[in-house]
Amino acid sequence: MPPPKRLLPPEVLQPLPVVLLFVFLSSLYSLAVPIWEAPDEPSHYLRVRKLAEPGFSPPVYPGPFRTVWSELYLYSSYQDGQPPLYYLAAAGALNGINRVVEPPPPEVLFPPVRPDFGEGRSLFRHPPSPLRRRLAAAASIHFLRLFSVLLGGVTVFLIYRIGRTIWPGEPAAALAAGGFAATLPQFTFISGTVGNDPAAALLGAGTLLYLVGRVGKDRPAGARYYLGLGVLLALGMLTKFNLAFLLPTAAVFIVIKVRDPARGIGLWGALALTAAPLLLISAGSALLFPGEFFWKIRVLFFRLFRVTPEMLTRPQLRHMAWTIYRSFFALFGWMSAPVTGWFYLGWGLLALAAVIGWIANPFGRRGEVDRRGGGLLASAAAFLLLGVIKNNLLVPQSQGRFLFPALGAIAVLFSAGFCRLFPARARTGAARVLLGALAAINLAALFGFIRGLT
Repeated sequence: MPPPKRLLPPEVLQPLPVVLLFVFLSSLYSLAVPIWEAPDEPSHYLRVRKLAEPGFSPPVYPGPFRTVWSELYLYSSYQDGQPPLYYLAAAGALNGINRVVEPPPPEVLFPPVRPDFGEGRSLFRHPPSPLRRRLAAAASIHFLRLFSVLLGGVTVFLIYRIGRTIWPGEPAAALAAGGFAATLPQFTFISGTVGNDPAAALLGAGTLLYLVGRVGKDRPAGARYYLGLGVLLALGMLTKFNLAFLLPTAAVFIVIKVRDPARGIGLWGALALTAAPLLLISAGSALLFPGEFFWKIRVLFFRLFRVTPEMLTRPQLRHMAWTIYRSFFALFGWMSAPVTGWFYLGWGLLALAAVIGWIANPFGRRGEVDRRGGGLLASAAAFLLLGVIKNNLLVPQSQGRFLFPALGAIAVLFSAGFCRLFPARARTGAARVLLGALAAINLAALFGFIRGLT
């Protein structure tokens, strides 16, 4: 008698527990964090709503523009300069949401900015209100936050698949990679709010999975593959500009592949096919929106080649490194609610353990895909980190969430190093213990340090 057919294939069922864990944790954050208490959430929401409701106009707050913390700036549409892909998708989701729940009032009533905003404080003064009443008053916005949770869940699934693709004989590494992403407090926090970071993380993980799937010598890449790579890169640039780290990562991949004996296509052909969608989108943008296009080219030039001298001082560099480190793991609100130092020490020790695992056993099973895939992921993480550092030398934006487009690379490299500390027979158990510990730390961070934002 043949075995019964499964409703879902194994490659979907295997990562399902960590995906569901992420959805649970991120949904808790989306409910616990008051609306607008996430970086740039008001402006992200205003842009989504303008696309969903063509007649909608953002509120105007009188008064002089003093700082970025003034209501005149915080409640403006300064996110309109971001690429449009996430906002178009979220506007479609908002239209569907408003058909099911009561739509928001025509005018957005933003709370006032706290004059005593600082560490451990919320940015806005929220009137005291029970959680149920707060959720009912802003049901549409909370459902829109769940759209971000959905994007984050897909990202966790893709990260698990990256681990399984590179090291198919080590399922524990994939479990640890998916678990690391699913329980990372800053990622569950950001994925529970309105913004384009979850979409950027999804496109980054999806493109990395596409690359590692063909990086081996026995997997030739033809013309259709490179054209598909170009489409993914173009979608990334239409989602968020810090996905530009995928461009040099794709170049590394092409250089690796064209040297294979069965390469299928030459260097110039691969570059031309990959670049074609990007050039097409750039040409269309220049023709349809010339002013905005050339302004963004100018901004890109400044980000690549200019620095602010004051940012090169030792105190500023030390502050940048420490803030990026903390806000990659957990720095809630508008970068104003850290967790205690023991949490940061624990995450640092786990990262150190992963590095030791790589040093002790750098090649794993000494498989060819192991070396190539790991090197490609390391290149991706390094390219994005360098971009974040360079951007901070021009404008102070020390936020670890800007590393999330390479979370697929970071999580898989961490998990592989961690698992290599243990013999093969003990790795699955170690990955499960790690997953449980990280989930407990995530919940402790949520219930211990989100309260100051209310």
